[in-house]
Formats: sequence, C-alpha cells, structure tokens
Amino acid sequence: MDTAQLDHDLRKALSNRGFSLHFQPFVTLTSGETIGVEALIRWNHPVRGLLHPAEFIPQAERIGAIVPIGAWVLLESARAAKGLSEAGFPISVAFNVTADQLQDASFLELIDAALADNSLDPGRLTVEITESAAIVDPVVAKRIFGECQARGLKIALDDFGTGYSSLRHLIDFTVDIVKIDRSFVTAIPEHAQSVMVARALVELSHSLRATVQAEGVETARQLVWLQQRGCDLAQGYHISRPLDFTTLLTWLGERAPATDDNIVCVNERQIRSSDMIAYEVQHPSAPRRDPGFAVSRELLRDVLDVVPAGIALADRYGNVIEQNDRFAKFSAPISALLSSYSDDFVSVEVELRSSAGQVVRALIRRSVDGSNIILTRADGANQSKDRALGIMLRALHEDRDLYRSAVYALAKALGWRWIGIGRFRGNGTVDVIAWCDGGRFTETFSYELAGTPCEEVAKTGNFQAFEHVARLFPKDVALARYGAEYYAGQVYLGRDGVPLGHVFMLDDQVREHTGATEEVLTLVCELVGAQLRLQATEEVAEQAMLVARTDSLTGVRNRTAFDEDVDLLAERYATGAVRDALLVAIDLDGTKRVNDLRGHSAGDELLRRFCEGLRITNRSTDRVYRIGGDEFVLILANSDEGERQMVRDRIDNVVAGVCEDGFPEMDASIGFATLRECEGEVRAALRLADDRMYAQKRGKKRALGK
Repeated sequence: MDTAQLDHDLRKALSNRGFSLHFQPFVTLTSGETIGVEALIRWNHPVRGLLHPAEFIPQAERIGAIVPIGAWVLLESARAAKGLSEAGFPISVAFNVTADQLQDASFLELIDAALADNSLDPGRLTVEITESAAIVDPVVAKRIFGECQARGLKIALDDFGTGYSSLRHLIDFTVDIVKIDRSFVTAIPEHAQSVMVARALVELSHSLRATVQAEGVETARQLVWLQQRGCDLAQGYHISRPLDFTTLLTWLGERAPATDDNIVCVNERQIRSSDMIAYEVQHPSAPRRDPGFAVSRELLRDVLDVVPAGIALADRYGNVIEQNDRFAKFSAPISALLSSYSDDFVSVEVELRSSAGQVVRALIRRSVDGSNIILTRADGANQSKDRALGIMLRALHEDRDLYRSAVYALAKALGWRWIGIGRFRGNGTVDVIAWCDGGRFTETFSYELAGTPCEEVAKTGNFQAFEHVARLFPKDVALARYGAEYYAGQVYLGRDGVPLGHVFMLDDQVREHTGATEEVLTLVCELVGAQLRLQATEEVAEQAMLVARTDSLTGVRNRTAFDEDVDLLAERYATGAVRDALLVAIDLDGTKRVNDLRGHSAGDELLRRFCEGLRITNRSTDRVYRIGGDEFVLILANSDEGERQMVRDRIDNVVAGVCEDGFPEMDASIGFATLRECEGEVRAALRLADDRMYAQKRGKKRALGK
C-alpha cells in the first residue's frame, strides 16, 4: 500500500475508532490459574482487514500518532479491566507503552483519569515497556516507573535480553515483572545458549524480587521446562492465542482455574532422617495421596527431562519405562536392586555407580500403584548456588571485575584450593585472566591446551570432573607441581553459542558433592556468559549509536546528535545540573573558494583539519557539532560570558593553524550567546549566537567593500 495512503488511513482510524484490542491470557506456573491478560492493539483496516501492530506502529511513530494511539490503548485497557471484573474475572490487564508516551507530560494524568473513570483498583493494571524503549531516557523512565508504582500499578520490562542493555538495567530499574523474550523461549530446551540465558535471567530476576514471565510458549515441553526452572508466569499460543473481548470471556468461563492439563508439578522435599532430596511427580488435579501418574506419557517424558537430577520410572519388576539423560549414565540394573527388598517396601536408599566409576546415592520409592521412581541427587547444591549467586549479583551491581568476581564466588561457595578463568585463543593456548590460590589472587599466566583436562572441557563443551587428575593427564606437568588430585571445569558461551573460555578448579584433596560442584560451576559460567553476551550487544549498539551521531567526514558530532543534546541541555539547566552554558555559532569563510579553485577533496581536508584543531584544544566536556556544510556549533557546559574571549582566541588559533597548513583562504565568523541571558531557553540562545555570527560576517564584507 502507498505510504501516503497508509498515513491517511491511520489518522482516519484514530478519529473513527478503527482500532480494537485483543487479549492474550497468561497463567501462573504453580497452578495453571489465569491471573491476567496482555492487551494487544489491532487495526480493522477497511481494505486489508485485521492488521497486527508490526504492520502499522512504525508508520504511527513516523507521523507522530503513537502518543494518541497509546492513550487510546491505555483507556481501553482500563475499561477492559473493569468489564472483566464485572463479569466475575478480577484479573489484571497489561498494556504496552512507548518511549514517546513516557516523555509525554500528560501520561500520568491519563493513568489517573483511567483509574478514576472506571473506579479501578490500580493493581489491576500493568504498564509494559520494552527495555530498549526504557533506556531511551533512563532518568525519565525510572521516574515514571516510580510514579506508577506509587499509585499501585505494576511495571513489566518486556522483551528482556534483546535490547541495547546490560544486566545493570535490570538492577537499576525497579520493576515488578521481567518478561523473557520469545526468541529465547521458542528455542528451549534444545538450544544451549537460550537455555543458559533463560536460566540466568530467572535466577537474577528472582534475586531482585521480580516476577518472571515467559512469552511465546508454544509447546508443553517448553512450559514444563520453564516451570521446573522457577519461571512464575507463562504466555503464548500453547495457552491461548490473542482473543477479542467476547471470546475471552467465553474462554475464561470454560477454563477451570487451577486444574490446567498443561501443568505438571515436580515437588522437592527433604527425606526424613536423611540429607537426600526426593522428587514427587504431581498433577494438580490428582489426589494428594497419590504421588501421581495422572499424566500423559509425553508430559511425563518432559518432566523427567527437566528434573535437575537423574530420574527414571520403572515398573514393579524393575523394567525402565522412562528415564532422563542424567539417569541413563548409571549402569546399575534396577531389577537387581529391587530383588533385595520385599514387595511392600515404601522407600530405600541405595548407591548407583556410573560408567565412569562415580558413585551417587539414590532413592527408590514405590508409588501407590506399585511402580517405582528412581531419583538421584547429590546434596548441598542449593546452599552453595545461593551463595555464589548472591556474590555475583553484588559484583554486577557494583561494576566490579566480572572474572575476579566469578572466581571469588566459587571460592566462597565451594572452597576449592585453585580456581581460574581461562579465555580460549585460536592458536591452542589459554590465557588465564583470573587465578586464585588458596583464597588469594595471584599473577595470571598462559598455557598450552593440549594434554590437559581443560582440553576435554573445550572439546565436549560440557562439565567435566576427574579424580587423580595428575595420573590421568601426565603431560600436564602443572598438575603434578600443584599436587592436584581433583579437577572440575565448565565452559562459558559467547554470542552464537560458541565457547569463549572455561572456568576450572583444582584441589589437592578428593572432593565430594560433585552434583553441587556441577550446579554451582554451571551457574557461574551461565552468569559470566550471559553478561559477556549482553555487554557485546551493548557495545555493538553503542558503536551503532555513535556512528549515527557522528559526522562521517570530520568525526565531530552531527545534526542528529546536536538536536538530541540541545534537548538534554535544556533539561539539565532546568534541574540545576548545569549553571550556565556558552553557545558558539561558527561559519567558515573561504571554503567555497577552496572548493571552486582546488576541488572538493581540498575543501573536505580543510574541514577535517579545522575540526581536528578544535578537538585538540577543547576541554573534554566541550562539544563540537557540524550542523551543515561549513557551519558548526560549539557548546561549553558550565561556562559563561567571562570565558568568551578565551574561546574566541582558541578558535582564532585553530583557524591560523589551518591557514599556515596550506589554506590561506580560510577565515571564520563567530557568534556567542549564553543560556543565562536567554533565561535558559536553549533554542533562543542558539538563534542569538547565530544572529551575532552573521552580524560579524556582514561587518567583514562591509570592511572589504563587498
């Protein structure tokens, strides 16, 4: 469709109520109960039919219609919340807002009006905003978030993990809900990188007391995986597609609130008189006395896959019905174990031995119907994980060294003698970028990967642990030098799921609790990898933003940066962060003559040399902008009228230097103004500086008789 026609139709739709809302439910993963819906705008186009936001929101932003459209969504969401309550469904409604709406002065007034007009409890509304929109102006976003939460509304950070942010934004913004982007959810549990990022985000969000909501849940397998990793809420086509309001009421009326067939619980509990953990597979609708196999085989398989322990289901004779990968590595025949016990036993602890010789305690528990669940788990993992996570979170919040913080977290959580973080190099070497010996950081070093236990970690990309490691890897002379007996290592991943390096630990004593070791080491690696990937995304974004704000010819800031910084300067002056500013308008004289006589390449070189001279002589806080052709603006924050002559002398010296470098034709006309003389009106001060610059230019022409 023609762009102009689409713009016309958009404006017409706004005035003729051509939009509608559809609602996608989300459920709690503890019971399957529907606790809210997300309001999603649709455009009932007269020719193209029902259009989704991606098909018209970019155009709405371009023509300046996004704020009134957003206001309509807010008001309609409040009416929908009231309608749901009156129909007997007191659930929340989440609505999306844009960066432009946060900047709109009437946004909070609109929220107050929506609440008052519908006599609505503020807790029934949730403001959703993407992380990329929130960081357009983090100061404003944080203030608006606080105002909304003070009124009783909830704040949800949408699409987390995909924007130009870092984990620090999750810490700095006080949000109630963190929504994991669908791009991660659709790839779990098969895609390792998505799994690691999702797990890290769940752990981090919970540590910051935020609820975690997953978007884009499309299969039972994804739902079960998310539930077992502690995700709180789920939303997606597996639960329901977006529905119009009438259909939503029907859907809610037909849905039993706490007996969702999609939800399967695996409950942890401590075994009495034991330090072992038992898992009960439980369907919410099953009787509590039955530990429960009222689930389909497909869902049972999903459950077994995501339980963080080796687990298998066997019949009364010991024949395995289903098992997960962790259990499969243990070779003990279940039937032989069962033969030692009478048919009426309830539970018993046994030992299982893996093919690698690792001994792990297990529990065989007979269910009501006579089948048996085999469960394995090393004790001590949760306490160590919590301690390591707390240390890592504090490090991220305080911007401490990521690698040293990871090593310190492992040392405190697990107490190994030697701990290091290595970075893989393409030539087969490893650079150890953090190394701890007995709780003290010492000098870093490099080593050859070949013949070391670290090589096995790098090859497999998985956790590896070895007893009597010096004997197993005789070529690694460092192991013998340290007297190392035990080794554990795990990789951390960068972008595209490629291992960047590994975290490894050594000890001169045989270590126990390998389950705890693996879980804590994997958690730290996930946090390191997730932060590095987000930092890489942020660096790419910052570089892209820098390019977008930089003049390609001269390297100074361009017109886009000028417009943005002028608005920021006005805000800083209004809040008192800037006491005054000296604004300088500069127009280079003689560049046209250089272009005409010596070519545009010579004219470009003149501009580059002038800007380079300004960069060298300016203070770090001074800003130079090329706003077109040979016109420039210089902004000096916290400078005043008293510095005018000093700045003029600096510019004159730069011009003189360029003239001496082979451009004698060059001169500059300069105009000054301060914010204070224009009562803080930045645009007025710029116009004044521009007028004074052109007055000087006219004076020069008169003096030359032109």
